[in-house]
Amino acid sequence: MSSIPIHVSFDFVTMSVDNKIAFGLIVPPKLTAAATTFPNCTVVPADLTTLNTNLNVANVNFNNNPLLLDALQNAETLWIAGFSKDANYVDSIANGNGATIDLSGYHKTRDTRVPAALPAEPVVKSSKSNSVGGLDTFIATQADAKTFLTAVYTHDITVTFSGNQILFTKLNEDGSTTQASVMIAKKRRANFEGLKSKSDMKSQSTAINAKGMSRPTRPTDNGIL
Repeated sequence: MSSIPIHVSFDFVTMSVDNKIAFGLIVPPKLTAAATTFPNCTVVPADLTTLNTNLNVANVNFNNNPLLLDALQNAETLWIAGFSKDANYVDSIANGNGATIDLSGYHKTRDTRVPAALPAEPVVKSSKSNSVGGLDTFIATQADAKTFLTAVYTHDITVTFSGNQILFTKLNEDGSTTQASVMIAKKRRANFEGLKSKSDMKSQSTAINAKGMSRPTRPTDNGIL
């Protein structure tokens, strides 16, 4: 038996939006059913349900219109804040008891490592074109980051940053959608989300090390469900 105490996991913070919504369907009814154990939730279960509904609506709207990205990001930020408050409350009530955490619907962990915090938003000190067809950007020194990524795109393209995925979307005049997406990963598996359903796409991969980037693979045709 491990002597390391059990705590509420904050794994929900880094879940994809779809997984957040699924998680948000579990926790509120669990907390309601265990009201005698968790009588004073910082955010009442009904309000958690509202946050989850708002996130789902914002996600559906964004999938139909990528220009509504700001609304989705705002709904996700509020969702994280609400579920984090009750995660802290459940952790204080459980006091290391895994069975109590299970009653809440939150996940549990024995991981004693301090979770890495997301880096602060970079500060772009300069961004200008110094050569024909070129653009030079310079980011201020940042202690909490080792690698920086800069995306450049035309005004008719909407860019979505989600986890380690970047999605480029363009709504064409004929009503069709053009998309491209890039994923940065240390693992060999890449799980893309937010792609246009029933679309035909191509995929290519490349490997990167300290020396640079490999040649890309040949394009592979993929049908999106």
